Amino acid sequence: MASIFTIQASNHAIKSVTVFKSLKAEVVRSFTVNLKSGRNKFRIKGLPSSIDAQSVRFSVIGNGLVVDVGCTVETNSAQTYASDDPSEVIRALFTEKAELEREEVIRRQESQLLLKYTQTLSGEHGNATQIAAFLKSYADLAFKPFHAVAQIKEKIRQIDRQIEALQEKAASKRGTTLGQVYIVVFADTECCVELKLTYFVSNVQWKSNYGLHVNTDNGQASTSGSLHYLGTVTQATGEDWNDISLLLSTASDDVVKCIPQLRSIKLTSPKLETHATTIPEPATVFLESPVVVAFMIQGKSTIPSDGVDHQVSVAVLPLEAKISYLCIPGIEPKVFLQCKVKNTAVYQLLAGPVTVTLDDHYVSKTSINNINPGDSFECTLDDDTSTRVTYSRSKKTIRSDGGAFSEVSNTTTYTAKISIHNKHKFDITDLIVREVIPTSDDEHVKIVLRKPVGLSDAKQGAVVDLNDDGLMVGWGLVVDFGKGGRKEGRFEWKGKVRSGAQVNLEAQWEVTVPGETPWVELKTLSSVPQEADWKIARTKLEVREFSSPLY
Repeated sequence: MASIFTIQASNHAIKSVTVFKSLKAEVVRSFTVNLKSGRNKFRIKGLPSSIDAQSVRFSVIGNGLVVDVGCTVETNSAQTYASDDPSEVIRALFTEKAELEREEVIRRQESQLLLKYTQTLSGEHGNATQIAAFLKSYADLAFKPFHAVAQIKEKIRQIDRQIEALQEKAASKRGTTLGQVYIVVFADTECCVELKLTYFVSNVQWKSNYGLHVNTDNGQASTSGSLHYLGTVTQATGEDWNDISLLLSTASDDVVKCIPQLRSIKLTSPKLETHATTIPEPATVFLESPVVVAFMIQGKSTIPSDGVDHQVSVAVLPLEAKISYLCIPGIEPKVFLQCKVKNTAVYQLLAGPVTVTLDDHYVSKTSINNINPGDSFECTLDDDTSTRVTYSRSKKTIRSDGGAFSEVSNTTTYTAKISIHNKHKFDITDLIVREVIPTSDDEHVKIVLRKPVGLSDAKQGAVVDLNDDGLMVGWGLVVDFGKGGRKEGRFEWKGKVRSGAQVNLEAQWEVTVPGETPWVELKTLSSVPQEADWKIARTKLEVREFSSPLY
């Protein structure tokens, strides 16, 4: 006959937990047990209700052989209450409190009875020595009930505090522990072994987030600093993870994996399947093998089952950054500090929010997509209040009456003047000023860029040297399948501004439109952050302006 033992899981520590990106976790527990000769059956209760029964596995460290394993989840929670369950502890505390309150009543009655008894006595026939002895005896007897009541009240106060703390803990608890595992271990002789239990649970997740810490040196943003890679772990499995070894994995928990089948491909004549819809074949197909990374969190971690985000430190990466001074005066006459950060790690940075601090002061928050090793992402640090920017835009329209062979037209010359004054005690070495001229889909509209000189003849990607203290100008970057740059009229100045110096930039363009019908500029959302496109369109409606937000 097999020896049967019951083990409460919460009485034994969890060794390690590996959290996957697939909202599951692998939990490893160990139990030291004494085996008797023959079959030994163990019932381990108090495991998470979200336990994956098919994932349960045991190993025995010592002289024992696992011959049977089973897993169930109870439907009646009353059958799984443990002595250390918060509800059971609270019930026991209320019972203890009730006993103390009854004892307090008895002690008070004891004091009242003693008082009533003394009131029946008379000192008429007693001498001074007898009266003194009686009073001393009465004082001792009367003090004992009062002392006992004071001690009882203090015990009740301590119990109330314990109950309050346990009730708060129970209220924050998420998940239930109705899971049970059965294992039968065979041993030739009596011995002590260690049972290692591994299982998967759900209601768990971890997310990446980052803290970008940038410092300043004499008021100038420095490329030194650090990128803190953080993990936010949330779990509601029903069991608290106390003092565990925690791993955060980018892998999934799939137990069953299949090698994909390579199917044959046959070429057929289009005439044989004229009814079929033709799907264009992509010119290039790029597939990349996913790289799985597991992060071992240093030290021991504690993650309670409360459904609350708990943050752990994954890594601290040295900062390799480039600081630029970005200005888009046509939208807002300010200079923004932009930081371009390179991923110096050997692994991919997963998508997540980034909190930016400058000299330990919060300045902004952004988010990133997956960043491969060696790739970069950009974020805004702060406004540069020591650089003064002015922007003005004027226009002048000349009407042409046309003639016998030409129609009436209007030519408007737009002039944008930008002034940037560097009031820092250091040079601004990487200034970027962005501007945009209007474009039109109407072939009758003619737009000619006059200034910056030479830009209209420059090709996409070329740079025009303005011979003005190192300033250069060129068309903006092309992004999102051909958007941006020359096609959408976006260009930018780049260069250096010395300490205390001022640079003046000028853009000028002519717009010639036919006819008497008003033509207006429509400002549309841009495909590039912090910019906008100007479209020339014929309309009889009032001017509408849609401005893109500054990031």
